[in-house]
Amino acid sequence: MPPPPLPSRQAPPAPAPAKTAGSRILRVVMIIGLLLLVGVSVLAVRVFKGVAKMVETASRRNPHLLEAPKYEALLGQNLIGAGFHVEVGTRRYICTSAHQFDGAKPEQMGSLDFDEPIVLKNVVHKQADLLLITYESKKLDEQRPLKYDYGARVEVGLPVYLYPMNGGPVKGHITLLNLSKSEATVHATVPFEAAGMSGSPVVSGETGSVIGILTDANDPKRATQIGIQILRPSNDLSK
Repeated sequence: MPPPPLPSRQAPPAPAPAKTAGSRILRVVMIIGLLLLVGVSVLAVRVFKGVAKMVETASRRNPHLLEAPKYEALLGQNLIGAGFHVEVGTRRYICTSAHQFDGAKPEQMGSLDFDEPIVLKNVVHKQADLLLITYESKKLDEQRPLKYDYGARVEVGLPVYLYPMNGGPVKGHITLLNLSKSEATVHATVPFEAAGMSGSPVVSGETGSVIGILTDANDPKRATQIGIQILRPSNDLSK
């Protein structure tokens, strides 16, 4: 009887390829990169939500008055710029921007409501781009002035009114503030034409009192970011 056949020899399994140092480093780099990408994405989402919440809070925290205060809009000298009369304590002044006079002595302003020119007398208060000037005008004295409140707060988020020549008051709120320079930036809720508005009033939407003047804008025809000079008169002007 022949012997039984021997079982066939199976080939040993192929050895697993050896892991090189380069492949291990590549895997570590890929993992770290993935973690960083996820982390940056999460952070970006949180930052975006935070900024959006801040803007929403700033615009909604302090509602505007039901109606913006009215005033007599003044036309600048040689029809350049604008201005208004304001009551500081018991005295009235013309408030306007300095740059519209281009270094010349302010002499007169006008109004669309009466032909008589408003004679400008003496500059009693001057800031970087803001003037308070005494004046003579019986017609203007008959009009109700805007008022300045020494105690009115000015801070980021404060709602304000802007006064373009066309279209009526525009709502906005303060987004940036530099008290050391008495400057602020206002974001308007809708674009408006800002050409010729230098020196027009910026009024608190909480109290209706003047806080400053418009000095510049990011676009003269469709302005949304407005530069303002905050009015900081000395106490003796109110006496």
